[in-house]
Amino acid sequence: MAYIKIVLALLVWGVLFFYGGSIWLDNKREQACTQEIAKDKPNLDVVKERCTQTAELYMKNENYGSASWFYLLGGEVDKNLNEVEAKITDDFYMNIGHSYLLKGDYEKAKEIYSKYPWEAGEDFHYANETIQPDFIILPKLYKDKKENIAKGLAMWNEIYEPIGKIVKASNAYEMAVDDENSTGQIHYLEEYLKYAEPYKEKRSIDYIAKKKELASLYSLEEQELKAIEVHKELLDVYENNASYTFDYIDTMLNIADSYSKVFDYNSSLAYHKKALDLTLDSNDSDEQPLDIDIIYNNMADVYKEMNQSKEAIEYYTYSLKYIESHDANDYERLSDVYYDLAGVYFFKKDYNSYEENYNKSIALKKEELKNSEGEAYYRDYIFSDLQVLYADLADAYVSLNMKKKARETSRKYIEFLEYEYETHYKYIAIAYNNAAKLDINSSIGLEGQLKAIEYMKKAVETEDGEEKELNNEDLLNYVYDLKKYIYGVDKNRTGAVKSYINHLESFVEFEKENFVGKEKNNELLENLYTLLSDIYNSIDDEVNSKKYKEKASALSDLKTN
Repeated sequence: MAYIKIVLALLVWGVLFFYGGSIWLDNKREQACTQEIAKDKPNLDVVKERCTQTAELYMKNENYGSASWFYLLGGEVDKNLNEVEAKITDDFYMNIGHSYLLKGDYEKAKEIYSKYPWEAGEDFHYANETIQPDFIILPKLYKDKKENIAKGLAMWNEIYEPIGKIVKASNAYEMAVDDENSTGQIHYLEEYLKYAEPYKEKRSIDYIAKKKELASLYSLEEQELKAIEVHKELLDVYENNASYTFDYIDTMLNIADSYSKVFDYNSSLAYHKKALDLTLDSNDSDEQPLDIDIIYNNMADVYKEMNQSKEAIEYYTYSLKYIESHDANDYERLSDVYYDLAGVYFFKKDYNSYEENYNKSIALKKEELKNSEGEAYYRDYIFSDLQVLYADLADAYVSLNMKKKARETSRKYIEFLEYEYETHYKYIAIAYNNAAKLDINSSIGLEGQLKAIEYMKKAVETEDGEEKELNNEDLLNYVYDLKKYIYGVDKNRTGAVKSYINHLESFVEFEKENFVGKEKNNELLENLYTLLSDIYNSIDDEVNSKKYKEKASALSDLKTN
């Protein structure tokens, strides 16, 4: 039994030794080939033997690309053309081009060289870097073919030269993107597209992407006519190509948007209608490249700009019906459309319909807030929208001399926040601040502004980092604005000034407590001390004026040192 185990172990060891030794030998052959061709004056017999052996191994393993390279090094040009060419499907096909070059078939070599940059992938520069060394190695191995090789290099450089300009423009564009230089981005995209034009069929995806980016940049820089021109060129590319249906419709909408921005509303509507028809057709085939309500909404916006209220209301209503039938819980979009619709009714002076639609917008925004999930920044975004909605409604009532309704609107918003979101101090503070503006010269306004300060202080105390700093900036503005409320209520100038001083001094203590030792806070305190010194001086209180002037000077000296 022990004898059998020994025999089996020897057999296994022998197999491993054979295959391990074979792999080791194959690696040594390839290494010998590459080391020899790296020499200034390689031994051609060694190159031929080792490189050909390596090529045969790659052929056996069906790695035809590598085989073509080592056959080329080993002088087996005919094998490349007769045995390998038909089997190569990757960018190693360049080796076949070299083989035709060495046989003197320059036309075929040039045909293959011309294909290589596009087969080498997105990085044109890589294509050049990988080919240039070939024209250094080959003359050492084919000394009688130096003229052929020199012609090949000239052909390659001629092919690559215009492509090199594409590379240069593309790299410069990427640098402009990194630098956020939109003017540079436009310039280098224009350069890229100019040089890439002859090759656009070969690089259609990249070419189209750059065209789209250029059109977007033109629009961003308010060069709408140029944007329209580029978008129309893209339409020619997309037309009659089913794989570009979405892009075709999207481009039409971009053209429509650009026409609106240059006040060519009829052209804008014409492209919107084309996009709408195509979208309806694609939706019938169960493909939905765009939500139809967006197009309806855009068309309504155009009609509104044209002062065609009837048509604007009609298309906003189409938009609402589409959203309600497809996603009735999309509170954000529904709120936005009701807001836009309300605006048209306000323009028509149909204030009852305005109020009805505006209140629907507010109610839907509340539902969006109620159902919101995820990151805090998204809820802040909704709170900001809601605050704007209430503030704009109050302003509308003021413009209509309906101040009582404006106050009622502000009060409802404050009640909503204090009941539903009592710890959202920042937004409660903003609500009180907006309400106070309605009554600057009355105790109601003063009371509201003091409430705004109270809640913003809480917002500062409960936040950290950048948000704390931003809330504090709002708080500072509220305190500065308090002066006009106090002066508006207290007709006794000295009494009003002293009241304002008390609030400023209280605010100073708050700042010292919440922003101890921060340089930015020191600057703020210096300004407050200077303000207090000036105010005390205005009521002839020289002692306190001097005290705060010295405090301001001390902080200024600290900053200097």
